[in-house]
Amino acid sequence: MTTFGQRKDRVTTRDNLATNPVFGYLNEVNLDNFGGLPRNRSGETTTKGVVLKPFRELSFLSNVAQNGTGLARSAAETTRGFYTYYNTSNSFQPADTAYNLCLQELPNPTGQSTEYGFGLSMFDNKFSARVTHHETMQVHTRSGIGVVATRALAIDFDNSGQNLTFGLFDAATGWY
Repeated sequence: MTTFGQRKDRVTTRDNLATNPVFGYLNEVNLDNFGGLPRNRSGETTTKGVVLKPFRELSFLSNVAQNGTGLARSAAETTRGFYTYYNTSNSFQPADTAYNLCLQELPNPTGQSTEYGFGLSMFDNKFSARVTHHETMQVHTRSGIGVVATRALAIDFDNSGQNLTFGLFDAATGWY
């Protein structure tokens, strides 16, 4: 049995970059022009998979599984219920426009995943077991701002939960 899926996602966001990328200073002119820069992002997500049940239709196993008794019947059912599978997918998540600390536009998050394994179905399909191995890789994830950004923000702003010995926010509040 094979499976295949494909989907195309698209998002349009609008923003204004109020900071001048050349000098890094705030450009107050762009503050009143919010929404002037449309950003179109799109991408595809695909999924492919296969399931193999090599012993399911063997007539001598079917006969023993239906008419046999004891250990022979259990072994035939287990053998008929054995299957292997393999799936692979790549994903794309259209995200809002975002910039890194150098004011470069961040790409959309993507990922690739591979899954494979085998399974057994036993006792008139009343018990099943499955062993699976997953490999997943995320690229351009936005799940966290990272160490460099966290430390850069913590120098000037109150960044709760950070154990830093110096922070401008803490120092300035102590001056009064």
